[in-house]
Order: sequence, then C-alpha cells, then structure tokens
Amino acid sequence: MKRAVIVAAAKIKNYSKIRKFLSKDDFYIFCDAGLKHCKKLKVKPDLIVGDFDSIKKPSTNIETIVLPVEKDDTDTFFAVKEALKRGFTNFLLLGCIGERFDHSLCNVSVLLHLYSRGAECVLIDDYSKMKIVGEKPIFVDDTCSYFSLM
Repeated sequence: MKRAVIVAAAKIKNYSKIRKFLSKDDFYIFCDAGLKHCKKLKVKPDLIVGDFDSIKKPSTNIETIVLPVEKDDTDTFFAVKEALKRGFTNFLLLGCIGERFDHSLCNVSVLLHLYSRGAECVLIDDYSKMKIVGEKPIFVDDTCSYFSLM
C-alpha cells in the first residue's frame, strides 16, 4: 500500500532536502495551513483536512474534511487517524516541528501512537529525522552529524 505523507503548517526551510524523501506514489494529506507548502514541495494534495482557522478553506474539487475549531485532536492528529482508517500503515510527517511547542509535542507523540498500532512512521524536519525503532537493530551511517537515542 502507498505511504501517507501528512504535511502540517510548521516552517520548512530546505524544500530540496525534504523533497528527496517524497515519492510519486505517496498519498498526500495537507493539514490546514500546511497547504502553503504545496508549491515548494511540488506535490498536490489527495486529501485536505482542517478547521481552517489559520488559512482560508480552498475552493477545490480535492476531497476536503472540514473540522470544528474546538476539538480533541489537532488537525494533524486527525489526519493521522483518518489515514489509519483508510488502511495506511506507512507514514511520513512533514512540517510538524515548529514554533508551536504544543503542536510539536503532539506531533512527536504521533510516532508513539502509530508505533503502538504497528505502523511505520518517520517525522522529518530541516534538522532531524525521528522514528520509533523499538527493539529492532538500526544502522546509523556517516551522514548523521548527530545521533540521539532515547
């Protein structure tokens, strides 16, 4: 099955670096103001999710799920749950670490949420590549300037 790429609204500075992780077969879910990344990532959404409190709801034929502003999940966490419902088990999260610490922390917790459901997930930003490795052996190549294991 395809991979779900979920794009949130946090800043992305190095689009060329991030684009290297994308595949033409990915299923792209853009969350609310994450839509600002479409052109620079050079991809189009397959699904748009959001309460549209930080960007105007686009007028488009693309499937869009409009959420209430007051809710239990962030737009990004809702998108993850929606992708799980649709059968996705492989995820890439982009635009998820930024100035809103509450959202960044929630987005890192998505890694645990997906891991506990047997799904693979990688969260990538301009500086980091994060994933839950569990007890699997891992290999860290020489391209990593820093490596942290928690």
